[in-house]
Amino acid sequence: MNLRFGSVNLQANAHEWNEFGLACTTWVFGQCVFAVPYWKAHIDLSVVGYSAVSFVMNIFSMDPPAVTSSTIPCLNYINVGSPAFAAGLVTATAFEVPLIALLFASVFVPGAAEAASLAWASAIILGLPLILGLVPQLYATKSDRVSYAAAVLGMFLPLISFASAAANVIEILVRGGLAAIPWPDV
Repeated sequence: MNLRFGSVNLQANAHEWNEFGLACTTWVFGQCVFAVPYWKAHIDLSVVGYSAVSFVMNIFSMDPPAVTSSTIPCLNYINVGSPAFAAGLVTATAFEVPLIALLFASVFVPGAAEAASLAWASAIILGLPLILGLVPQLYATKSDRVSYAAAVLGMFLPLISFASAAANVIEILVRGGLAAIPWPDV
């Protein structure tokens, strides 16, 4: 996969392959007397020149997957104590709080709040590249630019996941009769 961000071109690779064989479990006088089959599923994900993650899952055993990764060079530039990181958190929060409020409101007032949350989420999706595109004009150092972008992107995923999960829990409570809110079947 080729990714292009402005003038930066990145190449990402995803490889999946299987490894089959026999593993000796019992040895007697240096000779294998009992072997069992094994199947290892390998998944390798990498962005060429930046980072790589490899998962090895043992299908026939209860062993946890083995995970190896290379360091991501840009993480060295993130400074959580910088004013740029704090500004990224404030920017992301300013976008997220109204969306979370609308998602919760959509549980109690379906229809209008759902439409408003859809419109706000669309504005976030369309506005995020603009926000991140302005970062080079806002900050002169690479550390500040990466810190700001990391804060913005780091805030979006967990908050949206939390809000969606909380809205689902409220919906289950309402539909189950544990909360006294009228709920129309749509």
